[in-house]
Amino acid sequence: MKSATLDREILWETPSGKQVLIKSRHLASFSHRHLAAISYEVTLLNAEAPIVLSSEMLYLHNHQKRKGDPRQAKGLLDRTLHPRKQVLQDRRITLRYGTKNSNMTLACGMDHDLVTDCAYTIQDKCYEDFGAIVFSIEAKPGIPVHRFKYMTYHTPHTASPEGLYARAERTLDRALGQGFDRILTDQEQFMADFGSRSDIQVSNLDPKRAKRSNIEIQQAIRFNLFHVLQASGRADTTGLPAKGLTSQADEGQYFWIWKFICCPS
Repeated sequence: MKSATLDREILWETPSGKQVLIKSRHLASFSHRHLAAISYEVTLLNAEAPIVLSSEMLYLHNHQKRKGDPRQAKGLLDRTLHPRKQVLQDRRITLRYGTKNSNMTLACGMDHDLVTDCAYTIQDKCYEDFGAIVFSIEAKPGIPVHRFKYMTYHTPHTASPEGLYARAERTLDRALGQGFDRILTDQEQFMADFGSRSDIQVSNLDPKRAKRSNIEIQQAIRFNLFHVLQASGRADTTGLPAKGLTSQADEGQYFWIWKFICCPS
């Protein structure tokens, strides 16, 4: 949580006895607006084998309905986003969409970097609602395969559709130029600054009155602070909806209770 990343490490053994170590780190950048990044490392430990890493971007229309719960979004019968343009270049895919009536536009893209001493080939696919960059690697034992994925989403305030696409391209260019480690360092610095200004420390609670230990209460408070940061850290000129701007619940509406969460008396 200090880095605001989601980290996983898995040791997997196939039915044939081949052991695979997988390490991943995901982040949605606070310092770099519109940017998310994934570090994904695969290492075969005791045998060689072909492996395939498929990086995909998919538009999935949600036909969810309320089913009697007024907190759920109403759901839309028709398609929300309509394809406008698709661009495939090297290891980069950019898709652009627009709404039918309001003509709001969205540009989303992804780009990649692969670092390994193993031999590999690349295949790509790009359609109106789907894009994929597929790495096929002849993996060797003890030699890591490290894939970095950079993602961006842009919506306009004043930009033209072409200007929006150019912004997505510049974001991906900058991410590739800086690399994952630099993006992670900026994320950790942002979180350190937030912690120095916002941390609440718990100590010397009366064990007869407290239902939880000092450590448990401390963790709960910091977890809640992190949730507030997620909702407000890059909200910029928007309000703070109770369950996120894109949540399937409450339709992104704002509620008075946020005053108590963000500005406790």
